[in-house]
Amino acid sequence: MLKNIIYSVTILLGLLLFSGCQQEVVAPDFSQPIVDRYVDKGTVTVGSEVITTGPLKDYESDSEVVYKLVVTSKKPLSAFTVSSNTDAVSQLSRVLKTEPDGVIDPKGNFTKEVNSVVIYYAYHIHPLVAALTQITLTFNLLNNSNYATSVYHTFSVIKKGSTDGKLLNVIDFRYTNATSRGIGEQERILDESEGTRPEAEANNSGPLFSFKYKFGLTNDLDAISLADDIDLVGYRTWYAGTDPVLATSNFYVVSPSDTVVLTSAYAGATAASIQFYGTSGTATVSLAGINCLATFRSNLNTTASDFVTAYKTVFANAGLTLSASSAKLTWIATKRSVGFEPVKVTMLTGSLDGLNDVTKTLRKNVIMRNTIRQMSKKLKSQGKDLRVVYFKRLDNIVGTNRVTPADFDILTHDNEFDTLLAGIQAGGQTKTDVMNLDQVYGFVMSDGKRGLFRTQGTTVYLDGVNVAVPLPNASNWNLYGMIKYQNTK
Repeated sequence: MLKNIIYSVTILLGLLLFSGCQQEVVAPDFSQPIVDRYVDKGTVTVGSEVITTGPLKDYESDSEVVYKLVVTSKKPLSAFTVSSNTDAVSQLSRVLKTEPDGVIDPKGNFTKEVNSVVIYYAYHIHPLVAALTQITLTFNLLNNSNYATSVYHTFSVIKKGSTDGKLLNVIDFRYTNATSRGIGEQERILDESEGTRPEAEANNSGPLFSFKYKFGLTNDLDAISLADDIDLVGYRTWYAGTDPVLATSNFYVVSPSDTVVLTSAYAGATAASIQFYGTSGTATVSLAGINCLATFRSNLNTTASDFVTAYKTVFANAGLTLSASSAKLTWIATKRSVGFEPVKVTMLTGSLDGLNDVTKTLRKNVIMRNTIRQMSKKLKSQGKDLRVVYFKRLDNIVGTNRVTPADFDILTHDNEFDTLLAGIQAGGQTKTDVMNLDQVYGFVMSDGKRGLFRTQGTTVYLDGVNVAVPLPNASNWNLYGMIKYQNTK
């Protein structure tokens, strides 16, 4: 009996032990290492050594990026490797330090049995890697059960030497996101009838541009209230006149102090016009400081024709070409310096009078001009002046300050500005030439602000295909591109 009991207990103990062994085999540890990656700029003291972390020169070519990797693993770690998506891999990349110290050899093998480690790794950006290249680093950790974990980091390389300067401000008006943005044009100046504020149009773009607020303004009241902050004015040649003959798709940018070009920069720019009405009598016609008597002659067409015959020379001497079409009088600028106001007609006798034939083109010109004058008046009351913006096209010249669209794209800091923008203010050009796609312009402002404007390329890659970028035209008002600028020297 006792013998049977001992036998049964032995079997029971054997089963329990077997059961324990079975549990160990069924649930092995498949855990992968856990890795947290940090690339924040800062410093950390490891023992007696101070390590600077993050991109040491903002991801500049031929500089280093120092990573902090915090690793834990249930199984001892066995290997650490780093790979890059670029063909050029610098041999200067290395493990700077580990905690605990010295647990990884130069080949990335762990020399001590550790389950947790902090790795400080310096990745050296190879000088052959071009600016704007996207680099993706992969950090791999392996434990002695051959389970691995990978973490990644992607960054864009900047041009070598860039960080000798200050980081540029960037305003992005590229076609990819510019359906309601861009340097605007005259069409967005709205009429302020009877002093009421016009409602903003849907696309919220305008001819008056603020670097401070980074948007176009839809009406002149906004422009006057923000007079200190208005920098640029954009417009299409639709409103620039017919001599020289220019395609409506062309585009100009001018400074607020020079916006008179909107009405009189070119011979042929419409200045003003009136439409006679009435059946008898006389009226005074006033324009540009000249007062002339109009007299009704049998019909309105003859009245207008006789007025041109009598006063054509007077206005020509003042820089205006006067002509008549039916009962309509039109004055056209022949000199840029001529200043205009809308024509004023004062009825003297009978019923002869004149209605300002303010076409959309002329109305926009008048509002633009008056807006700038009001801005200037406001600033002068504060002891200030409108800033002047000087321009020069840079992609089509020869010399050290030539800037191609490709050069513009890789420019991230202002360290080259002294060379690239040299002589622009001295040149005194306060408006650009005709602007088209894929061009670069430099600008310098009288208050010290400097920058570059690159117009959009002729095509853009959207949704997997190359799309032709439209020039400004009757249905597409904005000029797309990008501005990079510094606030002060």
